[in-house]
Amino acid sequence: MRMAPSRSAVRHATISVETLTCDEQRALLQLVGANVTLREDAIEIGLDRSALLTQLGCAAEQPGQLITITIPARLTRRGCEARLAYPADDHRAPARVDPQLVKLLAEAEQAYVTRVDRAATQSKRDHRMRLARLKFLAPDIVSAILAGRQPASLNRQRLIRASFIPLEWQEQRRMFGFN
Repeated sequence: MRMAPSRSAVRHATISVETLTCDEQRALLQLVGANVTLREDAIEIGLDRSALLTQLGCAAEQPGQLITITIPARLTRRGCEARLAYPADDHRAPARVDPQLVKLLAEAEQAYVTRVDRAATQSKRDHRMRLARLKFLAPDIVSAILAGRQPASLNRQRLIRASFIPLEWQEQRRMFGFN
């Protein structure tokens, strides 16, 4: 097992938090006196200023001062999983590309450019028509999906089952949670 990061390693920023194990991350958070609070609308992280300065090799000031970092986020359910939902316009939020949504957009493009075979069954034609109408999604919605910046509530099932997708882009944004 690796040791928790040393003061010199922290001071020189040679450690990337993502490369640390969970135990090492926990130890690092304890070294800086971190306190994490999950609120209904945000995650709040409190750091002991003097402990942080000590770990960085700086002269500690008055003990007891807190640095508070607030990250707007909500816990949302999506099917059987729970996810942190960040505001749609928060570009600091981690991107999560949904391969199923990206595949759906590709299928929509294909359905739009391919004529529906007359010999196809009615249900297959209906499915291709539902796919083809996704071609008319607002460009920023498509870009957000491709970049992984769609709202947590938007998934393949919700998009394909939308019975009426308005042509007005602002209405689409409101319908799919991009407002």
